[in-house]
Amino acid sequence: MTKILITNDDGILGVGLEPLVKEISKIAKVTVVVPDREYSASSHSLNLNQPVKARKITRNTYVLGGTPVDCVRFGILKLCRKNKPDIIISGINFGSNLGQDVIYSGTVAAAREGLMLNVSSFSISLVSLNGKNFSTAAKFASKLTKIILNNKLVNSRRILFNVNVPDIPLKKIRGVEITSLGKRTYTNVVVSRFDPVGLEYHWLKGPLPKSIGKNIPGTDINAIMNGKISITPLKIDTTDKEMLNKLKGLKFTDGI
Repeated sequence: MTKILITNDDGILGVGLEPLVKEISKIAKVTVVVPDREYSASSHSLNLNQPVKARKITRNTYVLGGTPVDCVRFGILKLCRKNKPDIIISGINFGSNLGQDVIYSGTVAAAREGLMLNVSSFSISLVSLNGKNFSTAAKFASKLTKIILNNKLVNSRRILFNVNVPDIPLKKIRGVEITSLGKRTYTNVVVSRFDPVGLEYHWLKGPLPKSIGKNIPGTDINAIMNGKISITPLKIDTTDKEMLNKLKGLKFTDGI
């Protein structure tokens, strides 16, 4: 039977977790390992200097006192050490993971860790401020899982997909597009305030911008703006190959 490990970065109370588990449980044996709190924008952080505690809350659901990456490592190396999962699904994230978001995202990092441990993985996010249509994302996650398995992608090459789903009913989805990462728009300000005793504190997250990013054809942002689901294939190697060749032509040892 197909085995799926599910995690997220929204924690055990993340509203996208239950719809995802419900749909994936129809087609596979599911193990859930999620953080005990929200870890949005935690990127690829993991605990190296302190232990983590795990609590089993149902037969196949565990809450971990650690990051999303910790959850994946615990799931694969501890819970599923004798029978690795076929796929890891990270999500459903409440909010987008578009463009440069993949650098910050704990959701994407959890899927990336799966690939680093030689398990095909995908992250899935609902591009929303209200979170009305998690069922749309959950149903597509199930369909994508079947496509990955039926096309033997997990056997020929381990994969890492980042999936974003518009927050609209499934019948209104205008298609699925294979995309590249777009260019997100952020409000790059530090908001400073004073607490009741006069000490200054700072929010590193500014107000939400009016636009999610640049509307460039072929990107994940463009797909979402057009009511489509975006699938962006990612990889671990972030080497700038063009710059690599340029640097090889420079004489760094002259004068040393």
